[in-house]
This record gives sequence, structure tokens and C-alpha cells, in this order.
Amino acid sequence: MLAGCRPPDRLTARPPGRDSAGIAIIESPAPLWAAGHGWTVADSPTVDLAGIGSPEAALRLSDGRIVVADGGPVGLRYFSREGHPLYDVGRAGDGPAELRSIFQLDLAAADTVAVYDLAQRTLFLFDPNGALARSVVVAESLAPRGTNGYLPKGITADGRYLLQQDEVAFPFAGAPGAILTDSTRLFWLSRQGRFTDSTSRLVAGELFGFELEAGRGQRMVTPLARPLAPALRVVTGGGMVWAGGGAAWEILGYDAQGRAARLLRIPRERVPLTPALRDSFITRYRARVAGAAPLSVPSQLAEGIGAAPFSDRLPAYNELLAGEDSTLWVQHVGLLEGLPGDASLVWTVFGADGRWLGEVTMPPQFRPTAAGHGWILGLWRDPAGATHVRLFPLVER
Repeated sequence: MLAGCRPPDRLTARPPGRDSAGIAIIESPAPLWAAGHGWTVADSPTVDLAGIGSPEAALRLSDGRIVVADGGPVGLRYFSREGHPLYDVGRAGDGPAELRSIFQLDLAAADTVAVYDLAQRTLFLFDPNGALARSVVVAESLAPRGTNGYLPKGITADGRYLLQQDEVAFPFAGAPGAILTDSTRLFWLSRQGRFTDSTSRLVAGELFGFELEAGRGQRMVTPLARPLAPALRVVTGGGMVWAGGGAAWEILGYDAQGRAARLLRIPRERVPLTPALRDSFITRYRARVAGAAPLSVPSQLAEGIGAAPFSDRLPAYNELLAGEDSTLWVQHVGLLEGLPGDASLVWTVFGADGRWLGEVTMPPQFRPTAAGHGWILGLWRDPAGATHVRLFPLVER
């Protein structure tokens, strides 16, 4: 039976202190799990769902049922806790409970499933049985002048939805190759479609100017994300909104009013970007976009990516994942291509109290999308390239 973590022989996390702004700082000099102890992913899954179509995310309800976001055809697929098909929800279309895309999948209170349809700019909330409970349109009028709208970041404990403001300006406000800092804010959206709270301005990452052919002999400088550079990661869970830019091994937690309330910190340095990793990233990017239209942005970037201003060091971390048990999982940096198995298999785990528990290594080709007490769920790519949804037990060593 999973028992949280092995009791340490000594306290390895300092008591939380507070800075001048009242933020609780939880600094862990070392993990609580002793060497050779902690959680590990079981060798075999208890559920393996294959042949779904194009699974993009999965979550688990409190009774063990599994909900899969399928991108082709678009819809939610419900399965029993043993993996047996139950029913489908939100078929493709423009009707009241129909979806055109699934950009974000989240679990809200009382097993409500939250789906953000970016194509319709609408949040759909489905009850535990798959019936549409509510839809909330994110009106274009909510976007301030000079922004491009909002990106979904999940649902908070009080039922509001979190959105990140997209402020990338076109064309790029600088010369080709120049680097500019991109900023953003997070907003809380009520179920009535109104903004209620927001954070102060955050660093979203770094952009560089890339000159490309815009057609008819015209050229323009467009903003692109700086390759392998720190970028803002946001996740909701444990009653907090967690955000980290990856410039250091620090993650900031925001309360329901958008105020910075808790800072998690561990003593780990960023890893230098080696020439081998840089070359591998370039080679794999070019292979992935091979066959794109000659004047498309991916095709032109593939040709000129070797001259892009790569960062000297990799980000501190890649993705964030909030467990249903209020744990926080932080993925170590790999190739950052977003496909199962492409980024690092190692994840750092923080407990519900914010202390550093230790590290967990995922199975090859597996990318977790949900976790809870004693289990982890995610996408696994088989040798033929097909994506499965797999549920693994977490066991204590």
C-alpha cells in the first residue's frame, strides 16, 4: 500500500518562512525520501486503452472511471475503471453540447469534467455522467486592446476557470535575431463569463525575431519562442494556481485572489545546453516538419533554425502536473517536443505541504496527464507509433 512517503530520519525541509510580501517560502535542501526509497511506477499497467483514435489527454474520476479527450474524431470517451468502453460525449459539431476541438481537459469538483474548446472559445462543463452542465463563452470583448485573446490553463478549486492572456505582438518589435521578453497575466473567469481576479504581470518567456518570406516578395519579422529557453508553465491544483518560468528551480503558488502566496524552492542548478542536444533538437525539428509547404512558417524556420539564438542553459524544468492528492509533479528537461517519451522521464515530486519528496522515473514513451494517491495515468506510444492510454500503479519502495 502506498503510504505517502517514508518518514525521514531528520527534518530536511526548513520551516516555512515569509518574505516582505508575505509569501510563504518552502525551501527543501534535500528530498524527504531516503536513497532507494520513495515511489516508483509499476512495471505493468493495470489498464491499457488502445485503438481510441487520437487521444490527447486523459483523467480519472473519483470512482475510477477514465475520461479520454480524443482528437479524431473529436469527443470525450468514457471507460470503466477496468477499461471497458462506456459511452461517448461531445461529438464533433456546433450544437449546444458538441465540440470542435479539445484544447484543455481538466477535472473539477464533484467529478465535473471541464473541456476548453479553443475553436469556439468556450468552456464546456460535463457532469459525472457526461451530460452538459454549463457552457461559458469567453467573449472577444474580454481581451484588452493589443492582445490576441486567452489560452486555457485549467479550473480552480472554487470552480472558476483560469486563462492566460496572449500578448505576443505581430510583427516583431525588433530586428531579426533580437531577443525580447514576453509578458502575460493570469485571469480567473467566473461561470457567468466575468473576470473576477488576476495576477500581476508575469514573464511568459523569451521571443526572438525571425525574418521570413510573407509572399509576393514581401518579408516580415515574426516573433517566435526562443528555442530551448525558459517559458512559463501553469497548472491548477491543491487549492492553488502554480506558475513557474523555469529560470530557476522555483515555483510560485497563487491564491484565489491572484496573490502570490507560496514559493517552492530546491537547490538545483540549470543544466548547460550541449552542442549534441542542440543539434539533436534541430535535426528532429526538421524531420518533424519535412513536407510542409515551402513558404509556411515551419518550413522556413526549419531552414533557418540553425541561426536561432539558443539559450546557453536549458530551462530548470519542463511541464507541471498537479495530482488529485495535492502533490505537484515537475518534469525535468529533455527535448521538449511534447510527444510521449520525448522529454525527460524524470519528474520531481512535491508533497501537499510543499516539501520536496524526491524523484520518480516514468516508463519509456509515457507522458503522464493525471496522478493521484497510488496511481498515475497518461499517454504511451507503442513501437508502431500508436498512442495508448495507460494507468500505472505507484508503489512504495
